[in-house]
Amino acid sequence: MKLSTLATLTIGVTAGYLGARALMDRDTLPDELPEPLRERLERARARLLRARGEAMGALEEMERVRHAARQELTDDYLRRVCRDTTEAQRSGED
Repeated sequence: MKLSTLATLTIGVTAGYLGARALMDRDTLPDELPEPLRERLERARARLLRARGEAMGALEEMERVRHAARQELTDDYLRRVCRDTTEAQRSGED
């Protein structure tokens, strides 16, 4: 990939990100916008906000699952350590 192509893509992605952030952070659109553009931007804003909500929900679910997996691994480890300790104590008593 040429450097100029990479730079163009980077600029495009950055502009899209900043535009999306500005659109989501605004409560209202500028009054100077023509009505067809205003309607399209409002629909785009609604889709972006819905996508952000879904992404936040997915992140929260991921964190919950990660916590449950960590707890399960910790519990399993403690069961194994306690069992190994108990078995070592029994063999030391014999």
